[in-house]
Amino acid sequence: MRNAFRAFRLDRIQNLVVTDKKFNPHKITLEEYFEECRKNCLSTPDTPLT
Repeated sequence: MRNAFRAFRLDRIQNLVVTDKKFNPHKITLEEYFEECRKNCLSTPDTPLT
């Protein structure tokens, strides 16, 4: 989870501290991430849900 893409709602942020900490960009684009999410949500599960 820590290395996964995470999105945060800006309207829920209550406090912000500016630091010199740097983050490396993800190796996947946002478009690729959404495509993976779409495939996972629309695919048939491996195990029936019944």
